[in-house]
Amino acid sequence: MHPILTANELSVLRGGRTLLDRVSLRLTPGRVTAVVGPNGAGKSTLLKALAGEFSPDSGEIAFEGRPLAGWRPQAIARRRAVVPQESDLRFPFLVEQVVRLGRIPHADGGEGPLAQRFAREALAVVDLLALSVRHYPTLSGGEKQRVHLARALAQLRAGPGEAAPAGRVLLLDEPTASLDLAHQHSVLALARRLAVNEAVAVLAVLHDLNLVLTYADDVVVLRGGRVVADGTVESTLTPELVSEVFGVPARLVPPEQASPGTRAQLLLGPCAA
Repeated sequence: MHPILTANELSVLRGGRTLLDRVSLRLTPGRVTAVVGPNGAGKSTLLKALAGEFSPDSGEIAFEGRPLAGWRPQAIARRRAVVPQESDLRFPFLVEQVVRLGRIPHADGGEGPLAQRFAREALAVVDLLALSVRHYPTLSGGEKQRVHLARALAQLRAGPGEAAPAGRVLLLDEPTASLDLAHQHSVLALARRLAVNEAVAVLAVLHDLNLVLTYADDVVVLRGGRVVADGTVESTLTPELVSEVFGVPARLVPPEQASPGTRAQLLLGPCAA
């Protein structure tokens, strides 16, 4: 399939520092792309640029071949959803109201029975339906993260009378950071199902390389704002690359010796000896 969201030679400068240096990538429907790298590598900066939070200093971002700046905000919001690493939302909204915010770009505008149905269905998918009438600020960090994932799921659904979009993009900024182990896997399994079953192009900024090995198809490795490697997970995430980029010993456990349900495993640090 053709890529839906592309970045070409992106550079971002802030406060005299180069945060991204000629970064290029392609997001393809049906595939999960992980972005990894040490702290300060430019991972979240890249995601924010793809999300349209700011314009790069040079280079271009295109959605379906059109420059991102040329899309109407409402039109792009129906097809691209973002789950940030953190949210500053402090108003005492109910959980369901937060999820309904994802419906604002659509015909229902987040109001009425249809918006409620989509919100409740999305909350059920992320295992939070029981908290739908809780006040959002009272939730734990992990629960808030899952609420925003539900909001993104509701946002990407076409409503009655709306043409089903040919391509959609889900951008996840460290979606597992505040989650326990079970929900780390459930969230990424959900992202993978969206890619495989609904042809969504998923990008996830991740730190856990074994989660990358388990759930991602492709990986972009950043260091110092530059792409040092990219490609399929199997061909790119080698022990040699991990040791070089992250500065820790690494050893790859092949699929036949790895835990059930995983394609392979990386042993890091003293475990790699």
